[in-house]
Amino acid sequence: MTFPGSIAIIPDGNRRFAETRGLALEQAYLQGFSKAEHVMDWLSHTPVASVKLWALSLENFQKRSSLELSILFELMKRQLHASLKDQRFDGRDFSVRFIGRTDRLPDEVQRLMGELSDRTKGAPRELCVAMAYSGQAELAQAAQAAAEDYKAGKIERIDETVFSNYLYAKEPVDLVIRTGGVQRLSGFLPWQNAYAEVYFSQKMWPEFSKADMDAALDFYAKTERRFGK
Repeated sequence: MTFPGSIAIIPDGNRRFAETRGLALEQAYLQGFSKAEHVMDWLSHTPVASVKLWALSLENFQKRSSLELSILFELMKRQLHASLKDQRFDGRDFSVRFIGRTDRLPDEVQRLMGELSDRTKGAPRELCVAMAYSGQAELAQAAQAAAEDYKAGKIERIDETVFSNYLYAKEPVDLVIRTGGVQRLSGFLPWQNAYAEVYFSQKMWPEFSKADMDAALDFYAKTERRFGK
């Protein structure tokens, strides 16, 4: 079976899951955090080297209510504390890195993210968590940084290879998985997803199962990749 080297996940459907199940939003988000851990366990038994998980978009950060964001950030702090305390990433072979406008997040969340990144540094595989992330913002920031370095004489040209070095994540994505029954990418990693295969699941993120992950991997294995040919 052919496995993707890099997977990007858009875990959609937490709020709709809460509404249809009559759950508090906090309960749905908590189940969503647990699901992310399950996914890492499932993928730890595959050759997948990189997982990119979109935890919070920049638009969500700017437009969601202060109450919802406070719930989300409190859960994040709890999960990060727990990850550090019980060393739950030990043995999973994944380093953890956070990308996006992380400087806009609460100070305590930033501190804990930095500590977890330092704790897991050097692992052979990578979990890249996108926080306050926007694909358009990533491209604009990369373009500005590349232009400044070109003007300063630090680089001789700006081509596709050089430009990719200024992105949050350099390596291309092989497979995108989006849950929640919505068929769009919403601007997640637009440069990296240029030739990615895309799998849309009808399942809401908290109900996404190992069988659903296996179906996504099987979809990838059976897809003929053309890369524009």
